[in-house]
Amino acid sequence: MHGERGFSLIETVIALGIFATIGIAFLSAVTTSTKATGRLDDGVQAEALARSHLEAIKECSYADEYTTASCSPMDDIAIPFQFTITVNTDCSSDGGFNWAGTCSGESFQRITIAISREGRPVLSLTTYKRA
Repeated sequence: MHGERGFSLIETVIALGIFATIGIAFLSAVTTSTKATGRLDDGVQAEALARSHLEAIKECSYADEYTTASCSPMDDIAIPFQFTITVNTDCSSDGGFNWAGTCSGESFQRITIAISREGRPVLSLTTYKRA
């Protein structure tokens, strides 16, 4: 047993430091992956909500604004409690879209649907409608 040596304290501390660095890098990668997956899920849900609203608006008659009161197909869309949906409408007779207001007598509408989750913007989609 005279020729055998164990690990010194310095070697043990260095090995623990290397393992700790690898562990921190691994946990950082897992955290980043989890956040990216959550954002991707938010984006997928937001796109489905926006497309549902666009389809509902297609079924509704031409209106100054599209709400559940003016567009009954929007009543059927289930909105998760974390999400907020805003529908904005601009009107134009020549496609300029430089003002918002009542759409009486105007022939084109630009409809923008903005989706946010807990106050953070997730998605915005724009479509056009003709009277």
